Amino acid sequence: MTYSGAFSGVEILEQRCLMSATPALAGVNAAPNTGGTYYVSPTGSKFNAGTQNSPWPSVAWAFTKVGAGNTIILEPGTYAPILVPRGEGGTSAHPTVIVSQYKWQAVIDGALNPAVEGLASQDPWLPDPTHYNANYVTFDGLKVINAGTFGINLGGDWNVAQNCWVTGSKFDGIGSWSHNHVTIQNNLIEHNGTSTQFDHGIYVSGYGFVLSGNIVRHNSGLGIDMAPNPQNCTISGNLVYGQQSKMNVEFSGTLVNANNTFTN
Repeated sequence: MTYSGAFSGVEILEQRCLMSATPALAGVNAAPNTGGTYYVSPTGSKFNAGTQNSPWPSVAWAFTKVGAGNTIILEPGTYAPILVPRGEGGTSAHPTVIVSQYKWQAVIDGALNPAVEGLASQDPWLPDPTHYNANYVTFDGLKVINAGTFGINLGGDWNVAQNCWVTGSKFDGIGSWSHNHVTIQNNLIEHNGTSTQFDHGIYVSGYGFVLSGNIVRHNSGLGIDMAPNPQNCTISGNLVYGQQSKMNVEFSGTLVNANNTFTN
């Protein structure tokens, strides 16, 4: 692990994550997708066509119409938690992308369904195995608040959470358990968790994950918990500070680290 006592680059990190008005659709490292593009709005209708001028009412409804491997754009407004079940995961050529039309203006409010995660590509709370392991799913530019469990649960391989703001989750802000090639980048993750022992800003385990450019602050437990035994993983350019537990990072395994700042 590389620890830096200086705050060089912190201002750049915070401006990039906190002050950018760039639409999420033009976000950093947006996932390529050659599938269709469809629109959802809180004021949309099931009888609409899924276009920008005629949006559908929910991501779940969009899946019934067009299925996996497409980009679904959420127009500004407040939405109930979103689950991407296994059958709606994409492929390397056609990932399933759920993206805010404008960064942080599509708000996922966990209070509208407190029994589940804010965003999930699996749902361990449901007994139906079809809810597990949706691969090649990207969540981009969304704001997740008040999740009754985890803010974002990346439940499959090649999942991405980027440009999101996750706050007020009951448990971890963003988590991924024993999945491979997961990317968590350029997110603001703050004020999550109720337990200093169990609830962290980011919890990840698995092979080949990437944590990059995140601001992780004021969470209950660790800022970043990487266990057990992550392998061939990279963390770089993260700013992690001010956790209630006074502990910012814990890991075991094989990691590549560069230019991170960890401070209490």
